Amino acid sequence: DDKKVWNMGNEYLYGRSFLIVPVTQPFYARGEKETSSVDFSRVQRYPVYLPEGADWYDFWTEEKIVGGTNLQREVPVDVMPVYVKAGSIIPSSTAVQYASEKNWDRLELRIYPGASAEFDLYEDENDGYAYEKGIFSIIKIQWNDAARTLTLADRQGEFPGMLKRRTFRITLAGENKTTKEIQYNGKLITINL
Repeated sequence: DDKKVWNMGNEYLYGRSFLIVPVTQPFYARGEKETSSVDFSRVQRYPVYLPEGADWYDFWTEEKIVGGTNLQREVPVDVMPVYVKAGSIIPSSTAVQYASEKNWDRLELRIYPGASAEFDLYEDENDGYAYEKGIFSIIKIQWNDAARTLTLADRQGEFPGMLKRRTFRITLAGENKTTKEIQYNGKLITINL
């Protein structure tokens, strides 16, 4: 509903949770002149607009920022401005090159508070078309922001080779950062954060 973003061409949403601001060229502030060579050791400040209607977290620092804000983000050469919408659940794991490289028995769920959220963790055999016949599993995950609880529902479905147990590292992002590890065996569990 924020009309300021309707024709904005230098930012984009990646899914429902990530706001990406690619820095593709040097940004010159008013009064500065463009030069033929770029000094990559200089930390630039790049304009970012965070849409209203939600709060946003800086992905790198976890600083919470109110939506509808214009800011000048410092952008060293190795950091692209990325923001996560409050009310997001972001799963992650160690880096892999292909799906079956590692056992996915340890996953992190990073919760960005400020609104309630839900996420379906979908898994299948990694290869083939058995999922078309219903051979997959889903774990419904819900964050209740008012109660500060995360619920992992009973696992629905199964497939050959599926992990029966898994460790989840639950991280509540932001200034009151909290981390808990839980063991999940496919049955409903609720965690207070």
